[in-house]
Amino acid sequence: MRHQLDDLSEKLKLVCGGRKVVADNIHLTLIFLGEIEASQLDQLLLVANTVKGRAFNFIVDGNHYWQSNRLVYAGTDEVPLELCDLVISLKKILSANGFSFDHRVFTPHITLVRKVQHHVLPNSLIHLEEPIIWPVREWLLVKSEQGRDRSVYTSIGRWPLASHR
Repeated sequence: MRHQLDDLSEKLKLVCGGRKVVADNIHLTLIFLGEIEASQLDQLLLVANTVKGRAFNFIVDGNHYWQSNRLVYAGTDEVPLELCDLVISLKKILSANGFSFDHRVFTPHITLVRKVQHHVLPNSLIHLEEPIIWPVREWLLVKSEQGRDRSVYTSIGRWPLASHR
């Protein structure tokens, strides 16, 4: 799946210009917490341990241009209920435990190209003929740091999602 998304980002870069997201950084952000003090990390991990969710498939069926951020992202027309439930659960638990986060409306997206120069996408890239299926079986807490020429993501914790039975 990550290989498919990386190939897609290469195609999009050729059409749109800009900077493609490196394969290791391809992700779907559930909630953006911003700066967390080192002293808060243990509490955050304890809170994360209480989050429950169900596994699901995220089906990437198209690409979109986000004008205000000048980026192209992969997304879906049908957001899985399990994904919405997971985000709602995270927001409730984080709020109840005093953590601040970005309260914008959740728009599930996988950023593939940043600093886009040409945002007109051909139909073959707007609507994918062959959807990409991302089996989501866990969620992660990730730290983002700025490297020399790109962001570097480090997993701090990971939690499994319950399988359907």
